[in-house]
Amino acid sequence: MIAICDANYFYVACHMLVEPRLWNKPVIVWSNNRGVIVSLNPAAKKLGFRRGMVSKDIERDIKIHGVITFESNYQFYEDISARFLFALSEKVEKMQKNSIDEAFLSLKGFGHIGYDKYCREIRDYVKKNVGLPTGIGVGTNKTLAKISSRFAKQYTRFENVFVMDTEQKRIECLKRTPIKNVWGLGGRLSDTLISKDIKTAYDFVSKVSQKQARSLYNVDLERTWCELNGEICYELETVEPDRKGISVSRTFQKEIESLDGIRQAVATYTAVCAENLRSQRSYARSITVYLETNRFRKQFGAYNPDKSIKLPVPTDTTPMLIRYALALVDNMFVQGFKYKKAGVVINGFVKSKQTVLFDPQPLDDKFALISPVEDFYSHGFDRKLLSQAVMGYGEGNDIIERNISDCPTTNFRQIIRIDCD
Repeated sequence: MIAICDANYFYVACHMLVEPRLWNKPVIVWSNNRGVIVSLNPAAKKLGFRRGMVSKDIERDIKIHGVITFESNYQFYEDISARFLFALSEKVEKMQKNSIDEAFLSLKGFGHIGYDKYCREIRDYVKKNVGLPTGIGVGTNKTLAKISSRFAKQYTRFENVFVMDTEQKRIECLKRTPIKNVWGLGGRLSDTLISKDIKTAYDFVSKVSQKQARSLYNVDLERTWCELNGEICYELETVEPDRKGISVSRTFQKEIESLDGIRQAVATYTAVCAENLRSQRSYARSITVYLETNRFRKQFGAYNPDKSIKLPVPTDTTPMLIRYALALVDNMFVQGFKYKKAGVVINGFVKSKQTVLFDPQPLDDKFALISPVEDFYSHGFDRKLLSQAVMGYGEGNDIIERNISDCPTTNFRQIIRIDCD
């Protein structure tokens, strides 16, 4: 049997871990720069708030109901996620991270204990050692486990644990699962199936044959069909694959008109890309930078350029990647536009560097010596303590460094203090 453990309202739960004042209060977490709601707790849901609501449309309701809001703090969330995944790994032999707040677990060898009983033990263990509320769904494969997870959280009588261990449960769950909620079916594909009068997962397996499922889309849809019928098509991947590309982008709080402001933003995003690249021990062969103006203020003109460059030598050092990224910025920046967003993408990853004659390798090797120190300060202290000068912390910083919450588990300057007087 396969289980999936999903941390409930994860972003909000992370803040509630370190701020007791939030308990039993409605709490919302925004996307970058207060865009839309990305996470909210049950207390906020009871007031009528939902994921995807735009901040400017609900500002009045937030004040009326006294909702506490936070902007996304991904460094904090990543740290809590690591603790969450480590706790799960201590309870099972095989585990696959599926996202920042959920993981697939192999329950092989625990049948004699009882899957429901052991999953409740896992749920309680995570709550005790990490502090996160979780929901666990169990099925014979990943797709059915995802459906079970939805029932575990949707129906309070299951107490966040649901085991799909009989054929009767499988059929009943498929009948109650809208086709758009089936794992692996995107919005466009589910819309196509709905147009063919396939509204539930049960409709899909009863009205469509395996051959028709493949002809409708491709082999992935056929595999989903097989998994809904109880077969196993997706095995647990115990080794997390390296990313093929790393992207960092932000929407600015204020529009930037100056070249210096854009350079600061792009340099900061490139530094974050470099840190993530080094964490998987890879080297990048190409880098892309793009800029965007405000699409909602077209009266000022639209300009959304993007440029890429193939690096002469693969690298993972921050200074070298920033050097090429800023060269792209200088080439594409046009004075007179108000830029609302910028992004950096690095890809073409390799595991080793191949040098060529007359390349800038010696300089890159010198930069590599400071990379571990950079990573140490950015993860344990504050990126401002050791950063590239071009990143600045003037105009760009006011826009890049948003008003986010503290990181008490990752920043030594923000460790929680308790007054016992």
